[in-house]
Amino acid sequence: MTAPLASLRTRWFESSPLRHAPFRLFYFGSVGAALGYTMQATVAAWLMATLTPSALMVALVQTASTAPSLLFGLLAGALADIVDRRRVILVTQIVLLIATLLLGAATLAGLTGPATLLALTFLIGAGFTFYMPAQQASINEFVSRAELARAVALGAVAFNVARAVGPALAGGIAAWLGSGSAMLASALFFTLMIVAVRGLKTRELAFPGVPERLFSGVQSGLRYARH
Repeated sequence: MTAPLASLRTRWFESSPLRHAPFRLFYFGSVGAALGYTMQATVAAWLMATLTPSALMVALVQTASTAPSLLFGLLAGALADIVDRRRVILVTQIVLLIATLLLGAATLAGLTGPATLLALTFLIGAGFTFYMPAQQASINEFVSRAELARAVALGAVAFNVARAVGPALAGGIAAWLGSGSAMLASALFFTLMIVAVRGLKTRELAFPGVPERLFSGVQSGLRYARH
């Protein structure tokens, strides 16, 4: 049984987009970013529940986390088409890292209030909103056209796994070490994407091919969404 299984794993790997080292590095960095984001969202809701008994305030944490995608989604998509995606990914991950570290440190120091929590959660949500289009648009830089569908599918699987594992991991750390430590732990996962992108050569994460004005890009996104 061992030999056939080993042979099957080898054949799977040889036909998988993960056999490309740049894609593999980018992929696991993406997993880390998704874990960090889902963990932070979970800890933020947990933390708000300890700060106030108001169910509305707890619900507003989810609003603060997801509202940026509604407000800035089209702008983020247009930006990913006209700006160096490597830079977009690096900047957004650094913003996510710093904001989450600040929130974790403030929580450990007993300085986090509901307003601070909502503001930083909104900032983290905005950072992730600008990160996602650049991340998704970069996948085709690492694989052939024939492998693109499988690479995108692997990315979707990774994000869904992170959505399942991240909250459980965050809840376990929060229950064991407290919300502040769990928030700091979630911040560490953003460093995986920073390291991954820094490890890629510039040509492996190319500039968008056709320059476009930001406003024109937003208009194109609106037309695409409408049709």
